[in-house]
Amino acid sequence: MFTRFVRLCLLLCLCTGFAGAQGLSLTKFNAETTGSIDTDGADHPSLESSGSIAGRFVPIHALSFKAGLSFASEDLAAFLHPSESYNVPGTVAFDGGAIETGNFPNRTVMLAVFTGTYDDPASGSLVRERLKIDISQPEFLDMPAGEKFSSDTDIRGTGLAVTAEPFRGSSVVGAYGYWNAEPNAQSLITMDLRYGTVSDAIRVNAFGGYSYGDAEPSGLVRGGFSSILVSPSGTDLYAEAGIRSTKATQSNVAKHAYFLLEPRLRWTRADVAFSFFAVPNDDEETAETTTYLGSNFLLGIGNVERSGIRGGLSLLGAFDPANPSSVTPFTFSVSPFCAMMIKDFRLTMTLVVNPLKLNDLEQMGEIQISLKAVL
Repeated sequence: MFTRFVRLCLLLCLCTGFAGAQGLSLTKFNAETTGSIDTDGADHPSLESSGSIAGRFVPIHALSFKAGLSFASEDLAAFLHPSESYNVPGTVAFDGGAIETGNFPNRTVMLAVFTGTYDDPASGSLVRERLKIDISQPEFLDMPAGEKFSSDTDIRGTGLAVTAEPFRGSSVVGAYGYWNAEPNAQSLITMDLRYGTVSDAIRVNAFGGYSYGDAEPSGLVRGGFSSILVSPSGTDLYAEAGIRSTKATQSNVAKHAYFLLEPRLRWTRADVAFSFFAVPNDDEETAETTTYLGSNFLLGIGNVERSGIRGGLSLLGAFDPANPSSVTPFTFSVSPFCAMMIKDFRLTMTLVVNPLKLNDLEQMGEIQISLKAVL
């Protein structure tokens, strides 16, 4: 009941801001539509769509409200169909909200009360927000073939966050305590610690967490880091490693560990990235976790920030060491893409082709169109 009340208050604050507040700003917007052949056996096209939007309302300098919504539709064409017989409704959900205050000297310490999905400690969001420096993750992870390899480390629930800059401008720390808002036997309390630091040569984000409670399994640990070695010549080295939330036993840690290494070469009008990774993936049919070894090669031509348009090609290959002969939709894929800037929004079109699945219409490929606000 308390969680619902907090969510309602946060949503009302966001709606009030949209009514004409001067301190309202957009903090997140992304929408994507993925087209493929439906798996129901009818071999007709399916357009699965999803997205999210979030905003911040600042009534006074030391206080801000954040809230977001997510939306999804299993088939965009059916959602827009005018006939009631064929129309399929979509869903809109409250994604999360927070009340943040920084009424301290020089705003070096900030407190936040949140509910819903708040942040991802494995990302560089804390460094980007507090130190204004980005730790950009590999680009292929946002593409249809690569987005299946997620670290799944969100901070999600109802709780409290404290962040501070002990050495202002060069490092930031954060502590998060939250409850998953599940009743009785499903309840878990999680504590996460986070640290980020930047210099002229390196940028690092590290985190660790522990979950305990009545749910089973309980006593879960997780942690990891992401970093970029920066070179003035345009050669960067991105690396990340960690474990997803799991029991602290030798077999579980090995099954849920992930690793990624990506050298990046950048020139004025082109860039190249080579990725090598070991990432766990949950099989939707068997509910088992399998670690895949793979690599990705990405070539980009153009510069979307300077010229407003960029195209390229991504080649992804991955296999299961325990069953190397198995063929999956991401065993090998070819993904040509094109991105362009439309004012403050980036429009990206990606075509995914699975050469090993050309005889299967349902898995031979898909096309994705995404629109994202660049803030």
